[in-house]
Amino acid sequence: MNRFRRLPAWALSLVLFFCVAVAIGCTRSEVAQTSSGTSTQKAVAEKTAPPLEYLEYLSAGADKKEKLPVVVAIHGLGDSPGNFISLYETLSIEARIIAPRAPTAYGPGFSWFFISIPYRSNKSLGEGIGAAADLIGNLLDWLSVNVPMKGKPVVTGFSQGGMVSFAVAVRHPEKIRAAIPVSGAIPQTLIDGKSPGVTKSVPIRALHGDADNMVPIEPARKTVKLLREKGWDVELKEYPGTGHTISYSMESDMFAYIKTAIAR
Repeated sequence: MNRFRRLPAWALSLVLFFCVAVAIGCTRSEVAQTSSGTSTQKAVAEKTAPPLEYLEYLSAGADKKEKLPVVVAIHGLGDSPGNFISLYETLSIEARIIAPRAPTAYGPGFSWFFISIPYRSNKSLGEGIGAAADLIGNLLDWLSVNVPMKGKPVVTGFSQGGMVSFAVAVRHPEKIRAAIPVSGAIPQTLIDGKSPGVTKSVPIRALHGDADNMVPIEPARKTVKLLREKGWDVELKEYPGTGHTISYSMESDMFAYIKTAIAR
């Protein structure tokens, strides 16, 4: 079972209300005044609501009016933003944590794409992961012109979220400063034909338990090997005896990677 801590109900209600208020209250003219990005970003910004619903959490007592580093935290299969975002209560640096909600209901939570358990790589899986990564890419564009952001976002996620994090780094590297996939992997079909190019400096720091029987570590090793062969700045840290969960040591290392990325 995943080890997550839930935010108090009143706190979640406040952040949800804030996100809804931003989505409804931001007029086209207000967005246009803040937009200085690409034409794609401007087109996304003209929408009065974000492309994905999300919750926001301000770590370390940060001021929501200030420009802050952004961490996009992508939940796993059957999980929800309200549960996953609680993991960041102990992040000791000021940041704006954005936890998007997957579009499809699944059990008590949501799903980003169809996947068989345990993980099996195939063409349809690659298409599903790629489509989810593009949704996150659209959200990154929207966030860049609608929230006070300091630098490019860090993207991270667990399980399905780890897979999407890998895919965002490969498909939209110019939109992020780092990717930190946890217990994820992607099929070779998403890597073929992709190279880091001028975005080679975008680091991918993957974390994975070697006893994971849901998303086995071998596909993650293969993913990292293929990316490294193509010139990506990618590393995989393995955790002996750890299953499909975020252990305390993994959490500590994930936070350290986030801090390093934000300091770059």
